[in-house]
Amino acid sequence: MPYTFFENHINSLRFRFDKAMKLNHIETLLIPSGEVKNQFMDDMDYPFKVNPHFKTWVPIIDTPHCWVVYKVGQKPLLVFSEPLDFWHKTTALPHETWTQFFDIVSIHSQLEAFEQLPDNDSECALIGEWHSSYQGRLDQLLQNPETLLNHLQFARTLKTDYEVACIQQANHIAAKGHITAEALFRSGHSELAIHLGYLESIGHMEHEVPYGNIVALNQNNAILHYQHASPKKLAQNTIKSFLIDAGANFNGYASDITRTYAYQQDEFSDLILAFDALQQDLVQQLKPGLDYKQLHLQAHLKIAALMKQFELLDMSPESALESGVSSTFLPHGLGHFIGLQVHDCAGKVDADGEPLTPLSDHPFLRLFHSLQPGHVITIEPGLYFIPSLLKALKNHSQQKAVNWSKIESFIPYGGIRIEDDVLITESGFNNLTRNAFSQARDAINP
Repeated sequence: MPYTFFENHINSLRFRFDKAMKLNHIETLLIPSGEVKNQFMDDMDYPFKVNPHFKTWVPIIDTPHCWVVYKVGQKPLLVFSEPLDFWHKTTALPHETWTQFFDIVSIHSQLEAFEQLPDNDSECALIGEWHSSYQGRLDQLLQNPETLLNHLQFARTLKTDYEVACIQQANHIAAKGHITAEALFRSGHSELAIHLGYLESIGHMEHEVPYGNIVALNQNNAILHYQHASPKKLAQNTIKSFLIDAGANFNGYASDITRTYAYQQDEFSDLILAFDALQQDLVQQLKPGLDYKQLHLQAHLKIAALMKQFELLDMSPESALESGVSSTFLPHGLGHFIGLQVHDCAGKVDADGEPLTPLSDHPFLRLFHSLQPGHVITIEPGLYFIPSLLKALKNHSQQKAVNWSKIESFIPYGGIRIEDDVLITESGFNNLTRNAFSQARDAINP
């Protein structure tokens, strides 16, 4: 990654924060990395998850009790926690090139941290989760002022070159895991074995992935956020399909990738190939100014047309969309912003936090914007055979347009989802995920 990327990123952050803070009459911001949380009535901790507003400044994602202190127009201060702890491995004070853009103070306790923070006053605000240990020291501060957060979170929708490079690297890491996972599937391994193989391939512990891996075989593909990983190895003659929705983390930025595979060459494998072409056709439409809501509707029309081609439906795509039949098979939105968070912020609001006009009858769409250069989004159409939704469809006025015998033959396969992370550019788009898969396969077969 070019050295200038982080420098330009910090300059962009300072400009954004200066503007938002002045508008909100705030002189100083305190941004904690976060605190460790104990499980209820236990001395065991939950896995630490860093404050996203902290990691937008520094690529530190695994160290609690740190702070970024930013005063308008001044060099940011990093208060870095190096506790005297013989129970755990502590993180060493960073010395990478990015540190030159910060004043850095090492502290060994929370009391020392508080000594580095400004006094309670009306022009100082905190952005982060409140912790009981702050009581009496920081309780007079503004806490997560809404108008300030609206401006800062909307600004995050436009990624800097540094952020794009981090998301691209997260895709490179995840692509290696996906290739490993497909090989394990084709060798007949269990969901759990595939999941563990994926983690080993990308070098992540389970709590380090940006979201819980979805590793689903057969009918489990139809569970949108399938949260288990069965250790049971299926008999070879019962293996039909595999859906993996799994990402990776790089410097606090996420990738979010989904692929679906058939175990044998059959009509479902033909459907996957056709669906992959459909997904890529949607990606090809991406450009500045495109209304993402309209692209979501285009996805419904294309999926309905594909279902008619495969004799699953006998109705026009327009009728399938207008009647709601298509939503039985694509019940979620086409995609979302991605960045510091998997479902990155401000997808449904403007710069002032005012709600954008939603798409009626499509309540799960997470992105209402017209696209701009610098947006990084997912394109993740799906086609599922979900028993509960199919049961409701049988009472629909258009149920006779459904080829039920053929639909039922696909139920054991679960469904299909294919997802890429894509950067919107001045001239169109850059598919970060397909770039990563291409390079990963070239490395395997030079």
